[in-house]
Amino acid sequence: MTSKEAKLQLIKEYGKTCFLGGIITPQNQLTVHHIKPVRQGGRTELPNLTLLARVEHDQFNYIETTNRYYGEELNLAFLELKKYYDLLKLKEEIRKLKLLKEYLLQITDYKQLIK
Repeated sequence: MTSKEAKLQLIKEYGKTCFLGGIITPQNQLTVHHIKPVRQGGRTELPNLTLLARVEHDQFNYIETTNRYYGEELNLAFLELKKYYDLLKLKEEIRKLKLLKEYLLQITDYKQLIK
């Protein structure tokens, strides 16, 4: 399965939804995120993939690089979110995860990086 095929299937299942609560715009398109990275043997298969907006994907990568444990915790949360097929419940859980992401960015001093 290609990343493009996977992205279309994920959109079909979850809608155009960033799993970190990002707002989708022409400048902040959805991307495919590997929960288990390819460099660690992760595959481009639906159980290992989620959707993140480009900015949120970059933020996730920064969090993961700064503190691997935080990245692992977010990836575990993505696996849990994928269990929700009720889109309203999914969006509520994503709202909570967005707050966690914002907190992690605060404590990892992300704003200093982008100044």
